Amino acid sequence: MTKRTKPTTWLAYIQALNYHGYDDMDELLNLHTAQFLNTQSIYPAFSHSVPAMYILDYTSGQYLIFSTQSKDIMGLDHRDFIEGGVTFMLHQYHPDHLRLFNEKIFQTRLEFLNAIPPEHHKDYIFTYNHRFKDQRGNFSDYLQRNCFIKSDSKGNPLVSFGMIINHNHFSPATSVVHIVEKMVQTEQGSYASLQDKKTFLINVEDEELFSRREKEILFWITEGLTSKEIADKLHVSEHTIVNHRRNMHEKSNTLNATALVSFALRRGIIH
Repeated sequence: MTKRTKPTTWLAYIQALNYHGYDDMDELLNLHTAQFLNTQSIYPAFSHSVPAMYILDYTSGQYLIFSTQSKDIMGLDHRDFIEGGVTFMLHQYHPDHLRLFNEKIFQTRLEFLNAIPPEHHKDYIFTYNHRFKDQRGNFSDYLQRNCFIKSDSKGNPLVSFGMIINHNHFSPATSVVHIVEKMVQTEQGSYASLQDKKTFLINVEDEELFSRREKEILFWITEGLTSKEIADKLHVSEHTIVNHRRNMHEKSNTLNATALVSFALRRGIIH
């Protein structure tokens, strides 16, 4: 018997679920609708800042709820999301950002979730920035946060509860930052603990990943020099070198010099 391979993209994942909807959806909606509705009332001056909130059923590709704030936040009628489901959403997504989420970011999420018991999936929040098209055909920047309020016994996420807020003037033009946070409950209250952070670049080839100065610093890192020693060679402050190194770590999703050099060698950025 041929072993079935796991989907490697978001769209393939949804298509592979082969469900006709989650059986206990009514119970799930009753559980979460109260929290959903409580977010709809806010001081009028900030009404335009209330997130557009949704519940997306992966097993049917349909939005079960989409708040009316989508009109203020995104310039799109919430009924279009309800009626069109994922298909409508795909037409609004910026192609480069959709490609990145479909091929890389969602896979990152699945890998993270696979290491967590399914009953704890709902305790983790996934956040990233992306571009979306409004009713006038203009692209704007948004910040999207979601958690998976239902996963099956195998750890496959089935239902997503999320929010979208306008992020114009804040999102970087060439990168998407994806973070994972865990909600931690204490006697004093709850807080979000950062679990993972990755930076994905939009349409940037490997040879363009690092600037000329960063490549120069990378060369001296491979020679075993410290930030202070590199700063002395280049006649700049140590703080400047530290900032360059931090930028390179974010671009390559590495945590230390060894991993950074290994990344650069694998990608042919240095030889």
